[in-house]
Amino acid sequence: MRRLGVFLAVLAVALLLAPMQASAHVKPNERILLVDSSGAVGGFANVQMNANHGFRLVIALKHVEPRTTYTVWLVNCAFPTGAHPCPPGPLTFTHPFGARSPPGCLFNVGAGPLTTIRTNPAGNGNSAAIRVNLQGIPAGTYYNHIDIAPTACHPAGAQPPGVFTTATGFSFTV
Repeated sequence: MRRLGVFLAVLAVALLLAPMQASAHVKPNERILLVDSSGAVGGFANVQMNANHGFRLVIALKHVEPRTTYTVWLVNCAFPTGAHPCPPGPLTFTHPFGARSPPGCLFNVGAGPLTTIRTNPAGNGNSAAIRVNLQGIPAGTYYNHIDIAPTACHPAGAQPPGVFTTATGFSFTV
């Protein structure tokens, strides 16, 4: 009977500690507003990471320029908070991070873009769930933001009218 009591106590401790270890790398769903240089809200981004280092993004543009294709970049920053603009971080050249633009654009650094979104006649558009496997990324905390422009050229730290960025940066830990 004593063995059963010791076994149950060890099992209870193991079950209590296991979720804490797994949750260290979990990022619960976070909704971050997309704003332009005037502070106008143009939608939101949902950002999430599971315990297996599966990073998930969903972008929703709301009441922006109708019938327009927007390019979306996932930008990794060198320092906290990850807010726009920021110096390039260690994941800048790791797909899909970075601000790569086509030839002829003034700014072309790193990998990316993440995706494009086409808005409807009401100026609304949504991405499908974008999944990024972070299992090969070195352990650490990474600071990021999302830039969205109605052009294929990244705005390079500027934020002209019609360009949206996450109102705050966000981080994840691998």
